[in-house]
Amino acid sequence: MHKRQRSAQVSGFLLSLVFGLLLGGLLPSYRVATAHSQTNERGATAIARQFGNDAVATARRQRLTNLVDQAEMVVRGHVAETRSVWRAAERQIETIVTIDVRYTVLGVAPKSLQVHTAGGFLTDRGIGMVSMHAATFVPDEEVLLFLYQQDEQRNQGRRGAMATSTLANGQWQLVAGAAGKFIVRGDKAVNQDGMIVETVDTLLHTVATLATTRQAITTPLTT
Repeated sequence: MHKRQRSAQVSGFLLSLVFGLLLGGLLPSYRVATAHSQTNERGATAIARQFGNDAVATARRQRLTNLVDQAEMVVRGHVAETRSVWRAAERQIETIVTIDVRYTVLGVAPKSLQVHTAGGFLTDRGIGMVSMHAATFVPDEEVLLFLYQQDEQRNQGRRGAMATSTLANGQWQLVAGAAGKFIVRGDKAVNQDGMIVETVDTLLHTVATLATTRQAITTPLTT
């Protein structure tokens, strides 16, 4: 009798141990995914505490400069629809995001455009794919997007292009993946990786200034 009880206790302990290990392996991923959106907006504050406000301001300015330099179009708009589809002979899932454009900060945009990102979820198949550096979109989001048109030759080496290299030419994509998307909440704009948090007016003014500077540098002088 004692042997049976001990055997049952050992079996129960082993089962609990295995379950604990499995749960321990799964929960961190869930916690990271859940906490990601909560910690992003605190990222800039944490950096400011460690390195000082001047360092943060310089880093923000440099990142915005890189985004503007690589963008063909910067628009503010509303996420009207998201749709995930198979691409690359069913080896990759891509999400097509329809944006209703409110106004253009850089370039010329139509009233509505489609942005393509790697990753997504096929509800009819119950299959999803996550691309670490790609942005995610939710219907009804208000966004500010830094965009370029996919062209393998022209965009070779473009930052962020590797994550979406299987997308077809001519499609609008985000510069630098998730870093090229800002979510507008009230008077604040936060990019998806949480490194830039600005008021919308300040961000738009900075982007417009950088775009004007870029245009002045790239426009040849006439005599």
